[in-house]
Amino acid sequence: MEEPQAPPGNALRPRSLVYAALGLSALLVLLASDAHFFLSVPLGLLATLVSAFGLLDFAGCFDDATAPQSSLGMRALRPRLLEAAATALLWVLVLRLAVAGVLPHHARVAPLAVTVVSGALLFALGRLALAWQPQSRLRERAGFWLLLLGLLLYVPFAGSYSLLDPWETHYGEVAREMLARDDWLSFWWAQEGWFWSKPPLDFWLQGLSFALFGVGFGPDQMLASAALGRLPQPEWAARLPIALLSLVAVYLLYRFVAAASGKRAGFLAGLLLLCAPYWSLLAHQTMTDMPYVAPVTAALSCFGLALLAEPEERVVGVELTVFGRRLQLSAFHLLFGVVLLSALPQLAYLFTRHLTLQLAAPPYGFRWHWDEFFSGSGMGNCGLPGNDVCRRGSPNSPYFQPALGVGLFGAALGYLLWSNRGERRKKRLFYIAAWYFTALAALAKGAPGFVLPLVIAAAVLFVRGRWQELLRVELASLGLVVAAVCLPWYVQEYMRHGDGFTDRLLFHDMYKRAFVHVHDTNAGTDVSLRYYLWQLGYGLFPWSGVALGGLGIALSRGSSADEKQRVLGALVALWLTLSFGLFTLSLTKFHHYALPCAPPLAIAAALLLDQAWRSPRDASEGSSVAVLAWVAALATLLIARDLSTSWDGDVPASARLLHLVSYNYRRAWPSSLDFETTLGAFGVAFAAALAGFAMVRFRRYAVGLCAALAVSFCAFTLWVYLPALAPHYGQRELFLAYYRARSGPNEPVVAFQMNWKGENFYTGNRIPAFVTSGAKLEKWLKAQRKAGTKVLFFVLEHGRISTLKSELGADYRFTTLTDKQLNNKFCLVKAEVLPYGVVPPS
Repeated sequence: MEEPQAPPGNALRPRSLVYAALGLSALLVLLASDAHFFLSVPLGLLATLVSAFGLLDFAGCFDDATAPQSSLGMRALRPRLLEAAATALLWVLVLRLAVAGVLPHHARVAPLAVTVVSGALLFALGRLALAWQPQSRLRERAGFWLLLLGLLLYVPFAGSYSLLDPWETHYGEVAREMLARDDWLSFWWAQEGWFWSKPPLDFWLQGLSFALFGVGFGPDQMLASAALGRLPQPEWAARLPIALLSLVAVYLLYRFVAAASGKRAGFLAGLLLLCAPYWSLLAHQTMTDMPYVAPVTAALSCFGLALLAEPEERVVGVELTVFGRRLQLSAFHLLFGVVLLSALPQLAYLFTRHLTLQLAAPPYGFRWHWDEFFSGSGMGNCGLPGNDVCRRGSPNSPYFQPALGVGLFGAALGYLLWSNRGERRKKRLFYIAAWYFTALAALAKGAPGFVLPLVIAAAVLFVRGRWQELLRVELASLGLVVAAVCLPWYVQEYMRHGDGFTDRLLFHDMYKRAFVHVHDTNAGTDVSLRYYLWQLGYGLFPWSGVALGGLGIALSRGSSADEKQRVLGALVALWLTLSFGLFTLSLTKFHHYALPCAPPLAIAAALLLDQAWRSPRDASEGSSVAVLAWVAALATLLIARDLSTSWDGDVPASARLLHLVSYNYRRAWPSSLDFETTLGAFGVAFAAALAGFAMVRFRRYAVGLCAALAVSFCAFTLWVYLPALAPHYGQRELFLAYYRARSGPNEPVVAFQMNWKGENFYTGNRIPAFVTSGAKLEKWLKAQRKAGTKVLFFVLEHGRISTLKSELGADYRFTTLTDKQLNNKFCLVKAEVLPYGVVPPS
């Protein structure tokens, strides 16, 4: 019998549109307001949830006639629901205290407190999810332990060290300006004007987190409370959403591999990916790479799950009785609830580009208008040296107002929900989930996020000859999801800014990066095929060799008699081949571009470890594992040699891991830090554990030791390596010193011949910036002296202190407040105006 493309839905419930209208009205009021509210993010989330429930209920999505697997009343659910809500509130509160820097013994307590409440929230949410399965225990869920391990590794010190220049601080400053300018469509960067280099997902995640956790995003507010003896840590808010998104991808990868090859293989794949420096380091960077690779990984994992599902297999439903009404819940509601949560705020925000609720400034009340925006840094920074003056902007295409976008993209969202309102087939829902994550990836990185998962998915279908699957992959839903979730920002940004936007984002930062050298920092480096082979070796350490050995096993699964194994083998092979080939052919190369290769290699490595654990009775298969393990051990030792041995004319060995997330690979390494012995020791220990595979009776112990060493190395990189390096590659400590040393805002700090971005982020862009000095600096200094400014602070590179003294002349007394032990690249200098006739000390 032919499968129906669009299963019929249930009868409509027109009255539920009241809930949708109430939720959307509340959301519109919040988004239209020109004031910032303490509870704006949770209230906005609540309003969106109410409107999403109303739309789903209107479509009859809670009225399925099939018998549920289990039923539960609200009275039985209430304790776990309250537990989850209370834990979530506690999580937000603790993070707000961590960001504000007000906990007692803050430097030691904040990492512990945030980690504990994060684990408690995961536990509470897990208990809530299992409320319909009283016979099931959370401790029996491998996925729970994988996520808990991820939290324990990723959370503790995520906010305890500086954002790294230039990428983290660059993107963090764009997110901060988004809040300060109250414009979530058109992004701004201080010295460069409109910021069109990247799509919005990373900035939206950071902006929501800044607002939720109370970051001081106004000018001169980011670290200002340091003057009161506090230790503000906005880094918690900047990094945490990226880390959590990476854990979602790890979990979905576990689910896919577990469905294809068993829970142990799935758990090992997730664990190895968690612990790979490529993944763990980039999960702690507020760059756009993890916000696109994590959704790509999630998309391909869901695609794999769809291939494994039977065509007519339905998702499991449960029933919840609320006020006498029975609601049928399933994975459908989770999926479409997430889609609505992603799309509805965008539509509401577009609508409020015509409606402002003026509470902060007169005339008070609602004001209707055409789309309006301004250029310049927000909240009073316009006109500072290095900043343009503020100007009112006008749309490039005034006839396509945001309200038209609401109608167009709202129709796509409505038709997506309408056409799938009766869809409960697991295979179809997995495909739609894959396309949702593809839309997120495109919203994070543009073309790579959109093209990569689609090309890999198409290649798998072609190689496997699954032509019938083309009728099930929900291509119509792909277009509708992309239109509802991804396109609103792209289209409205083009309507506002025209060809300047597309020339920069699409042609300069996408097309030219692929076919021309753009921002290339690889001078003198071999960028041929070996370039990413070497980076993958460092980025997967210490289990790089296991991935090499596991590739043979993964490829052999492609010819297995088991269809699940064939799907797994094909997806791993094509995922790795197409990702590696795409970025190797691209002319612009950075070390982290090969990150999409890490998930398939983690799967390959997990298959080798899983096969070793099973200790097969077949002697030939057991001997093949031993041979692959010896190959892996040799590869591990070779990579460990690179990480533990510095050579004349090459970068320091200890820097190779940092360069996975760096921009300039020739920046000076701090002489006070040396990790070569530690890195070498991990390599030797892991190679020794692999040698244990040669003895069948010790093989399981060897697998366990490999996993423990991978976890230990991840803890080392995130708890020791990054925190020790951050003061030398960021500027947080410099500006903490500034705020503690100044008497008030009347003693400004100046960026002297700096363009490393941290100086903008940590001051809220309230910093006169002189990338080049000369007459402009001289004129500004005269104006400051005339205004009565007696003390100035300067942040600059150590090697430019003599130049600064020459620029300022003999009228100032200089005091260097920080040294190379704190930051080997930049320093903070205090310059005090001398009374007339006083000669400065030599």
